[in-house]
Amino acid sequence: MSGDRVESLELSGARAELSGASGAGGAGAELPAGARAGRAWLGAARARGRATGIAAERGAALADSWRALWSSRAWVFGAGVATVLLAGFGPTRGAFDAAGITRGFGSLGDVLAAPAVRWDSAWYLVIAHYGYHPELGSFSAGRAAFFPLYPMAIGALARVGVPAPLGGVLISLAALWAALYGIHRLVTLELRSASREGGERREVARLAVLLCAFAPMALFLSAVYSESLYLALSVGLFWCAREGRWGMAGLV
Repeated sequence: MSGDRVESLELSGARAELSGASGAGGAGAELPAGARAGRAWLGAARARGRATGIAAERGAALADSWRALWSSRAWVFGAGVATVLLAGFGPTRGAFDAAGITRGFGSLGDVLAAPAVRWDSAWYLVIAHYGYHPELGSFSAGRAAFFPLYPMAIGALARVGVPAPLGGVLISLAALWAALYGIHRLVTLELRSASREGGERREVARLAVLLCAFAPMALFLSAVYSESLYLALSVGLFWCAREGRWGMAGLV
């Protein structure tokens, strides 16, 4: 029998005892001291059960999201590096990176960076390093298509000595982990509302996390792209709204 079921039976029994004590005394009678103590115990037990359950759900979400993160990223980076080694960088590499900002890491470094620093990564790295500079007109007009939070975070890490490409990857990985954790918690919350058992809740939440981490589009969630940050903020918004924390939802 699961822990959720045992706790439910214990609380049901306590409620029945308190109901009997209250009914025996009449509608207007004061509860006896024993019944009052039992009610206090019931409240404390319910609070302890909620706290224990939430702590267990948090631990499960951290563990499942971490496993999904490292296993999926190992697959993505391995497949990306293997593709570059077999097929090369392609003839249009310079067209997406005229300034050469996504290359120049050495022969081995270029291969290792290939799955993460490609195409639009050049825009984020340029913005992180030089800013938007709208006064340059058509020369910098394309930068306006990219929101500032992600390149600002890359620039902040670069100012403390972290190379910009590495900083972008680290930010993407951290945001992806946060997003996977939030998805796990949000799914668990929805299934708890549907009165599903704890084991079933975790299995469904784990599946949702794995589907997100291994989906084809997840290739970009560890690259120097803002998609993982956007996903993390979007999941956080829905999670806060689902729990009624509207101020935090508005902030996100």
